[in-house]
Amino acid sequence: MIDFPKFSLGTWSMGGGDSWGECDDRESISTVHAALDLGVKWIDTAPAYGNGRSEELLGKALKGRRQDIILASKCGLVWDETGSMEHIRRDGLVVYRNLTPPSIRRQLEATLTRLDTDYLDLYITHHQNPNDSLEDPIGCLEELKKEGKIRAYGLSNGNIEIINKYIKLGNPECVQEKWSALDRKKQDELTLTIQKNIMFQAYSPLERGLLSGTVSASAEVIGTAKKRDIWYKPENIALINSRLIGLYEMAASYGVPLSALILAWQMSYSENMCVCVGARKIFQIEENAKAIGLKLSDEDKEKIGKVLLSIKAVE
Repeated sequence: MIDFPKFSLGTWSMGGGDSWGECDDRESISTVHAALDLGVKWIDTAPAYGNGRSEELLGKALKGRRQDIILASKCGLVWDETGSMEHIRRDGLVVYRNLTPPSIRRQLEATLTRLDTDYLDLYITHHQNPNDSLEDPIGCLEELKKEGKIRAYGLSNGNIEIINKYIKLGNPECVQEKWSALDRKKQDELTLTIQKNIMFQAYSPLERGLLSGTVSASAEVIGTAKKRDIWYKPENIALINSRLIGLYEMAASYGVPLSALILAWQMSYSENMCVCVGARKIFQIEENAKAIGLKLSDEDKEKIGKVLLSIKAVE
């Protein structure tokens, strides 16, 4: 079993492209270096992040420091072969879902090459296809563990039924789902992981930057990752900012920026809740990493929860 930290760095935005817009590779690499220096011990990536770009950047950034971290990547989304269903069209490519064992093995070898490593600590199936059997892919993941190619595996973007199938057929150590104070649709999945003693890795805990309080309602929204998020409607941004005003003084009392206060609250929400926090600029990881080890009083946790959990999106 892997002893997962409560905080991890997500690298989706480092892939740039249609999802996130232009990205400076050198700054992304510097951000990874800063994260390591700040004590970040877990980094999450995926082939689909920029069609290999994020993994290649990490391969360069982690030279000589690979042993310092838990390194996670994913499988299941392919753009250089077909699959059982079309997932998305972006960057001029058609991305398919494919979790067949031959494809998983091919994807893993390509990932290891891009990351310049001979193993992964955690291998996550990126998106599930409810119409596909899970016996073969889970069997493949178990074989990869025995071969030493991966230390552990998990799943992302599933549901209760799928998570239970993974538990029945194998030994998943991590479930990765979108969860923030503003988006708790995966609450039942979180409850299941608590019952089964599985780490729940919440991605987009700051709702793609909105809960940092730094996004203006009049700002241009760049990238489909934000444009398709209902919270990025101008009226919702204005609503969030108005509610966050009351938390700035509390953040200052702890000597941290608002984003770190929010992240510390979310990490305290459940014993098995960890956060996957995206960053591609040094100042972002410097601010967010201040949540590591930050202990909030029970009274303040309750106050933060009342503010955040009361915010409802304007449809």
